[in-house]
Amino acid sequence: MLVLVSLFPLLLYLPQFLLEHLQVAFLLFLALLLAETTGCILATVAGQHLDVIDRFLMVGFEPRVRFVQLATIFRVFLARSGIVGSGFHPYFGYL
Repeated sequence: MLVLVSLFPLLLYLPQFLLEHLQVAFLLFLALLLAETTGCILATVAGQHLDVIDRFLMVGFEPRVRFVQLATIFRVFLARSGIVGSGFHPYFGYL
């Protein structure tokens, strides 16, 4: 709950293009958070299956620039929350 509360100020400053697709990112964030709390080792799972995250986030994203900008912001969520471990990804960079 503290993580969600700490994200609220950031939500106030998100650009309009991101707000259009915030539901997708937020649902994915909640899914990752739920998996973490149920004992899944997301450092391994997310590191091996970031292509699945890519395909999930790509749905409805035009142009591709929107996805790259969303991925950059979402990468910060994942890295700061400690949900995702190390590994390199073309969109998320080093996690």
